[in-house]
Amino acid sequence: MCARVERAAGPSRPITPTEEQRITTVTAGAADRLERALDIAAQRRTLEQRHDDSASDRRAAT
Repeated sequence: MCARVERAAGPSRPITPTEEQRITTVTAGAADRLERALDIAAQRRTLEQRHDDSASDRRAAT
């Protein structure tokens, strides 16, 4: 796919401007979804770390 978008020589026909625009749109959406998923995972990890730290603090206090 990358080679086609970069118009590298190869066995496939060149992509049309319409196909290139569609690829751009789809990849931008995928990048946004991936970024959100990574942000959610990072936030969840931070919350889990806070929870684990609080539990450790409570155990140490007893």
